[in-house]
Amino acid sequence: MQICDAYCINRETWKRCLAAYTLLSCCTLVSPRAANANVPDELLRCVQNPVEIGEYDWAGYILDVLRASAERFQQEMNEGAPSLTSGGSNLFLQLYCLEWTDFRKHSLDTDLVPKIGAYTTEKIKELIKLEMQDRLLKSPRYKMRSVESMASRARRLHPLIAGAGTVKEVRAFSVISHS
Repeated sequence: MQICDAYCINRETWKRCLAAYTLLSCCTLVSPRAANANVPDELLRCVQNPVEIGEYDWAGYILDVLRASAERFQQEMNEGAPSLTSGGSNLFLQLYCLEWTDFRKHSLDTDLVPKIGAYTTEKIKELIKLEMQDRLLKSPRYKMRSVESMASRARRLHPLIAGAGTVKEVRAFSVISHS
């Protein structure tokens, strides 16, 4: 079996793979909306020109899906639905909650953004375990951080992003290296 990377496939095949991977990622990880992986119509626009996939506001898309899912969840709960379904990126919600919780000496102490570049699987498991243990106490040890403390934190871009240049430069490099 031959292992193939972007350098051993032609440009059209590369574009098809990019589109397919984007759809798969969105339906299963980035913004799942149901128990099955269906492709929302708005995603089809994104993959019509795969070279421009990196120019979409994916963070905004994730937040929009989460917001719509939360509204649907609330409505189903208010209507007394026998079962409730949540949608959207659970990973985003996990990291958001972990970042805003002050775990004191266990907190991830970094100014690196995006935070997903700093969290490891082990660190996420450690913090979730602490949170679950904390729920059993009558007086929780870990509190949410204040908006002021979060707003005043210093931030620096992850080196892979900081050195990447503009989206157009990355796309130009990608087009040249995959031709």
